[in-house]
Amino acid sequence: MAKTKKDPIDEIIKVRRKLQSKFANDKTTINSSIIYHYTSPEGILGILTNHTLWLSEITYMNDESEITYTFDLLTDILAQNNDEICQTFKDSLEAKIKTRTQLPSNLFDYVHRDSIFVACFSTEQDELSLWNYYTKTGSMAGYNIGFKVDELVAKVKSKLKVMHHFIYGKTICEKCKQEGYLKEAIKEYNLLYQKMRTKNDKKNVIKSFWGLIHIFSLFFKKEAFKNENEYRFVITEYTDILQKHNRAFQIKNRIQNGLIIPYIELDFDKDSVSVITTSPTIKQDYYKAGVESLLHQNEYHQTKVEISDIPLRY
Repeated sequence: MAKTKKDPIDEIIKVRRKLQSKFANDKTTINSSIIYHYTSPEGILGILTNHTLWLSEITYMNDESEITYTFDLLTDILAQNNDEICQTFKDSLEAKIKTRTQLPSNLFDYVHRDSIFVACFSTEQDELSLWNYYTKTGSMAGYNIGFKVDELVAKVKSKLKVMHHFIYGKTICEKCKQEGYLKEAIKEYNLLYQKMRTKNDKKNVIKSFWGLIHIFSLFFKKEAFKNENEYRFVITEYTDILQKHNRAFQIKNRIQNGLIIPYIELDFDKDSVSVITTSPTIKQDYYKAGVESLLHQNEYHQTKVEISDIPLRY
């Protein structure tokens, strides 16, 4: 009896799912059940009053190397002499890298320009580097909101529609780990590429590879950001599918330092807010009392308020 011929698309999907699942599982494991969103006085007022979080379009994130950083790593790996990599596969990847521009929207020729929105948290409740960023205003005040991660994740998932892809977890700042994921992806897709018999199948392998690299890039950061212990929510809105469905999230705009930034709003349950922490720059009791009053007015009955333990000298 003749063997059933394997569908090339099924083989590509199998490899993509294996690598993507391993990556997702590595990222979502954390020691804390709480993740902390650092923000300004204006930010905490808006978030708690409206019980919504803002997810900003990734193009406008603080780190200018977002997304492009992963391409630089990939370029370095491909530049290393490796006889095991099929030359035509390597040439296909290098050709795409060489034609990229500095605009994130043009980096992925094989991936549609979808809208990618990000909310940033930390697994650290009292991190000085994050306080330094959010206390740069004239008031020198900053806060963080501690969310129960499982409840927040469940809330996001309940809002998603067919045009969305939700990824969440820790960012990875260790270069050796990043290179490990990229090298494994190159190895697996190289083998897959060599098994394909038609140009179209080979093209689909390359397309799938870039899709995976795109996901990696959303969670790869330079080691300079390691102390932030960042945890991200990433919602991708697929443009081609969106044309056939109504939006789940309305895209709005806000202004920050003169820059117009697109964002979407995500509402949350009040019981998912576990704790509010005030920055080390505001030790006075009336700052804590102000937060407690805000929580009471907006019926956050289970939320406690704590003061930073970091000592500051002026």
